[in-house]
Amino acid sequence: MSQILLKLSSSNLLQIDKDISTVLKSTFDPKNCEHWRELKWTFSNSFKLLKTLIEINLITLSSSSLPSQDRIENSTELSESLLQGIIILVGGKGNSDAKKAATAFVDGIRDIGKSNNPMIAEELVRRILKLTRSRPSGSRNFGLSCWETISLLLETDALQPLGQYESGQELLRSVLNTVTRSLNQTKVSVNRVLTSSKIIINLTLFKTVRIEAANHLTSYLAFNSPRVRMLTAETLYNALQLQDEEIPEAERLISDTEWSECDVDEASTVAKQITTSLQHAWSGS
Repeated sequence: MSQILLKLSSSNLLQIDKDISTVLKSTFDPKNCEHWRELKWTFSNSFKLLKTLIEINLITLSSSSLPSQDRIENSTELSESLLQGIIILVGGKGNSDAKKAATAFVDGIRDIGKSNNPMIAEELVRRILKLTRSRPSGSRNFGLSCWETISLLLETDALQPLGQYESGQELLRSVLNTVTRSLNQTKVSVNRVLTSSKIIINLTLFKTVRIEAANHLTSYLAFNSPRVRMLTAETLYNALQLQDEEIPEAERLISDTEWSECDVDEASTVAKQITTSLQHAWSGS
């Protein structure tokens, strides 16, 4: 399989046919999460193939000639199957395979961002967002794994180029809207809320969307779980150290509040003050 992926990743996939696609899709079955085990041994070639498939899909869609619908569907289905496997593998926290895959994935996305075609990274994030609604059989919490993958890319600055052009900024807003939507659910898990809060806080590092992201901070800082409040405050404080501007009032409010011990009303009052302080500091920049 490694040799097949290597050959395909360096070939002209514009000529990919249905037979090849069928063989590969049966190996990386999107309905069977176990295909990630194969990816452990072929990760670098799988990522290269995924990148190539997305690039070709973008070229095909922008072509003046009418593309084959079968070719588009085969390419899209295969790339989504590969991406599912990568997300499942990267989401396997605590083992060496997951750590190696996460490092390789981040490095690959970062390299794409430095290239002349950052749209590949943008399209990949769009597909991850789309996959949050899928439920591969045998994969528990796959939607959360998608969020954790996006959070990883944000934390490592792999998606910084998205903030530099309009469609990338719109995608960042889509990420923001997607992860905050679940807060209204009655039985949302703490892990999902924590991952969502990390994404929102990392979005504050993008000048074009940070005020919109700050508008949601109160929901996390005043969440009914002391653990969520405490970890959100800690993550936000650390993120503020990376901002160009110093915002001492917000930092003081964060550090002076006992987030794990205060009640929701008190946390909400302080959170609103923090949000106001951040908005005031960022509105003039």
